[in-house]
Amino acid sequence: MDMIYVERIVDKPFFEIIDLAKSAITKNGFLVLHEINTTEIMMKFDFEIKELRQLLFFHPEYMKLILEIDPSAVIKVPLKMVVREINENQTAIICTNPIDLFLGMERFHDLSLELSGSTTMILKDVIN
Repeated sequence: MDMIYVERIVDKPFFEIIDLAKSAITKNGFLVLHEINTTEIMMKFDFEIKELRQLLFFHPEYMKLILEIDPSAVIKVPLKMVVREINENQTAIICTNPIDLFLGMERFHDLSLELSGSTTMILKDVIN
């Protein structure tokens, strides 16, 4: 992975994927902290877009570690997943890449690898 995010396209409808995404996040030990309904927000301003949700997720143990290592690094979290409808039967899943998120922050190397592994498992659980 060499970008700040990882994107996967799946041949499943949006509402099935959003449910799978939230389940996968909690199954892997994280908390869904907030779900932003971007479609609804845009409609309030008379912009019509396909279904789009932003899921913010994290785990208190990782927050504790970040605070112990460098409290200013809290700006890097929570992790984010975007679920975006492409068409009726195709959905994009875009997720933060923790390795690149903490790039250049050597004290977070091990943590970024661990978070990357968790993010990969979450994506696999959504896709499979």
